[in-house]
Amino acid sequence: MVGGVVVSGSELAELPGVDVVGPTSVTEAAAVRVSGLSHAYAGGVQALRDVAFDVPAGSACAVVGPNGSGKTTLFSILSTQLRPRVAEGSGHADVSLHGENPWQSPAAVRRHLGVVFQHPSLDIKLTVEENLRYQAKLYGLTGDTLRERIETALESSGLRERRRDRAERLSGGMKRRLEIAKATLHRPAVLLLDEPDTGLDVRALREVWDQLDALRRQHGTTTLIATHRMDLAERCDRVVVLSRGRVAACDTPAGLRGSLPGGVVRVEADADRLPTIRDAVERLRPTWADEAKPKVAHGVVIASVEDPAAFAVEVDRTLGAETHRVAFGRATLEDVFLALTAED
Repeated sequence: MVGGVVVSGSELAELPGVDVVGPTSVTEAAAVRVSGLSHAYAGGVQALRDVAFDVPAGSACAVVGPNGSGKTTLFSILSTQLRPRVAEGSGHADVSLHGENPWQSPAAVRRHLGVVFQHPSLDIKLTVEENLRYQAKLYGLTGDTLRERIETALESSGLRERRRDRAERLSGGMKRRLEIAKATLHRPAVLLLDEPDTGLDVRALREVWDQLDALRRQHGTTTLIATHRMDLAERCDRVVVLSRGRVAACDTPAGLRGSLPGGVVRVEADADRLPTIRDAVERLRPTWADEAKPKVAHGVVIASVEDPAAFAVEVDRTLGAETHRVAFGRATLEDVFLALTAED
């Protein structure tokens, strides 16, 4: 601490005990392609606005955004549950998963798709093995293939010793691993996961990620994850940031962090004072690049500067009596997320 200034955010957000690695080698072909996608709900609520991004085959992509940013709508469309509704003259959406359109050819998409929903889909009164067997039957797996897939799923999920336990007896992390095992029995080319970290502690989340990594290595599964967790997004090859239904950015985690050069200063204060403090912070420098300009973002004022330590001291000296905390450090993915989804 320097006066009232706290040094924070200087290290990459990551799961404890897990090495953060760079993007894996992937093919150039897009397993998921989204272009010009818009959707409006009844009453005119615009959930998605001209969304566009690609996910290369065999890669992992995180979709992050605040509540109401359009993540759930996007995943509902990609998983064939929702047909996009667009205003007259708003353009044509081009969306494909493994080469198929989710609302024009839903059956074809489902053959190549695995989905893990935010809310559990397990039958808790069935055993682990019975849950897997039931799912396998839905995809027409029989005989030796069925037995081999179930054994492989039990091994990859670490649930072999729990195969005869009812699902209701599993921990939250074990249930999530079973959900993923179920969703991948038919070896889908694309796996969608909606908030897979819900209710998981750090250790359970690490185990889930290890399972996903194994699927990518062994079967080339393309993974698309909706999440609020920046540490989970850090593990992905690329990150799509949604804000107010639009793509605010799409890049590798390193590329996004590099969009805030130097470092960042965060100022915490009472919510009703944040706009005033933002204006005061802005006046401390004669000029600002648009991307670096102080912003009110989810309960803090955030600004990107070349000399964050010196600027944080200046902010604290000038505005310390009106703030709760002034912190500075290297830009993290969370800082980029805050800046891109700022309220103002």
